[in-house]
Amino acid sequence: MAIRIFLRLLGIRDFLICNFSLLKLNAELQINKWKGKKNDVVVIISTTKTYAVKTIPDLIKGLIHSGVSENDIVVFEGGWDVGEKVYSGSVPVYHCNHNSFDYTALIGILEIRSNRKFCFLLHDTSEIYSDRFSDVLYYSSLKDDECRSLKEHPSMNIGFYPIRELAQQATTLKELTNRDYSESGLQKFKKTAVEKEDSIFLEIRNKPLVKKFNPVELLVNYGVSERICETYPYAGLKKFKANNKRSDYYEIGV
Repeated sequence: MAIRIFLRLLGIRDFLICNFSLLKLNAELQINKWKGKKNDVVVIISTTKTYAVKTIPDLIKGLIHSGVSENDIVVFEGGWDVGEKVYSGSVPVYHCNHNSFDYTALIGILEIRSNRKFCFLLHDTSEIYSDRFSDVLYYSSLKDDECRSLKEHPSMNIGFYPIRELAQQATTLKELTNRDYSESGLQKFKKTAVEKEDSIFLEIRNKPLVKKFNPVELLVNYGVSERICETYPYAGLKKFKANNKRSDYYEIGV
């Protein structure tokens, strides 16, 4: 009987600790699910035509399973010669006549003249594994003139951008548009993209979702190679990284 009482009290303690930790994390993230109104935000995904078939269906499925509406997802698929709008289910997919890596979706959301207030940039090599993501997406505190990156620099450009302010960076994004699809051209631009990581966040104004967070890193099989899997539990997100440091050569295939 004493053991049962002890275990029951232990369970109550763990429950309280868990919920206190969640409340504390929500306070840092500035999440308020009870404010009644969702953020006017669209998830924008950067991909290329060589990645999309392998990654986009599962990523869209994870987003929807987490609670994100299909109406709040747009895919920008780089590497095409001619632009075109197609669909993955009911999710619009824009074929882009450039391959600008992370920046493909940031360029694309301006090109289609979206009327949304915010966008949240995701890479195609991401996985959404819990409804924490939709909580962060819809209920984080956002300001019209402020970005919110996934974490402090370097954040892989992942996070919230106010679209009105993003439009002010159109000239910079034009300079970050790559139309050289050769191996040497892609390698050259990848180096530029790495050097410019988080530059748009910094040009506007940025408040990271969390500070001083070091993600858990695991080496995992991903496609035909191994990648480093970084987990961000506060956002229900995993990122599979082929390149974890600056290099003379970057892996750019799945």
